[in-house]
Amino acid sequence: MKNTRILNAVLLVSLVAVLILPTYTMFFLTPAFTGFLISDTEKRLVLVAERMADSLLKQEKQISAQSITPYFIRELGHIREAIDVWKVKVFTLDGTIVFSTDPADIGQKSGKDFFGNVISTGRPYSYLAAKTIRGRDGQPVEAQIIETYVPVTHNTKVVGVFEIYSDITATIKALDRLTNKAYLVLLGIVLLLLGAVLVSVAKARASMRAREAAEAEVRQQKQLLEEQNRELALLHEQAQELSLRDHLTGLGNRRLMEIHFERAISLAHRYGKSLSLIMLDVDFFKKYNDTHGHPAGDEVLRRVALVIREHLREADAAFRYGGEEFLLLLPETGMNTGLQAAEKLRLAVAKDLDVTVSLGVSSYRAGATAAGMIREADQALYEAKRQGRNRVVRAQLPAASS
Repeated sequence: MKNTRILNAVLLVSLVAVLILPTYTMFFLTPAFTGFLISDTEKRLVLVAERMADSLLKQEKQISAQSITPYFIRELGHIREAIDVWKVKVFTLDGTIVFSTDPADIGQKSGKDFFGNVISTGRPYSYLAAKTIRGRDGQPVEAQIIETYVPVTHNTKVVGVFEIYSDITATIKALDRLTNKAYLVLLGIVLLLLGAVLVSVAKARASMRAREAAEAEVRQQKQLLEEQNRELALLHEQAQELSLRDHLTGLGNRRLMEIHFERAISLAHRYGKSLSLIMLDVDFFKKYNDTHGHPAGDEVLRRVALVIREHLREADAAFRYGGEEFLLLLPETGMNTGLQAAEKLRLAVAKDLDVTVSLGVSSYRAGATAAGMIREADQALYEAKRQGRNRVVRAQLPAASS
């Protein structure tokens, strides 16, 4: 997004540059050239006026009608032959024209507002004016004329004023041609640069779009990969769960039992907590299988597992130990409480199913091992079967826990 804003800014600056160029040429460059031309022409015309003043004041010390002598007119003719001066007027201090290359002007008075300032300041004044003049063929033509008013001084005192016309039409046209060529060259350069900018911006935008598309594709692939990883992790977890579960009853298998049992023994040993173990076996299961068939036997095992789960606490754990045998771990449970839990299971199975179970209960004591507790519970289970089955027998421990 930031790169897009930068590109838009570059494009905007380029467009503004194209718009500024003709404005700059029209309002600054051309007037500057024109001003320079007027200033340069004024300097030349001041020199012309000084030369004319020498011949004008040859005999007179103050400009008047008598100052216009044949000598002055002759010298002026020489000057006009040497220098392209279109028209010359001579003014007295009151603004009266006492001489002009156009006799129709003689006797008229200057109506220019700045005439008095030229006399009072003693500085020349020039401006550009459009006038209709007669060309070499005698036909009227539009011309660009610089009119320069030059004060005539004698002993630092202004004694009259020259007005000198210089035709700069050809110079203006040449300047316009030069300016137009320069403008066209600059415009061509700017347009070329603008084209390059536009191409660069288009390529940059295409590159950014391609990069954004690639980034979107990467994000999509990353999201897809994360989803696949989650699915794989779930499948792995499910597979691991299946590898630790008995497929028939849904209870933990012997591998999971070993993990739980070692942990429970370690906690009981470290913190001095009680732990009970129940070994449960379905009575006459082989006979039941032979009579009702293996599917019925499998169903009995599933229903026994269901009864076990329904009667266990959340902290307890049940496992299928093998065949029709089940093992139950009861953390923080002493022998007496373990016997009560076993008796409830025996009664629930006898009530809900058409089979009975025998149970042996052992309890943790200091220094006991998982193998030792299983062996003791198994011996108690064997004793329950020897006594007639469908009963609970406690393991014979050196010191029973409460």
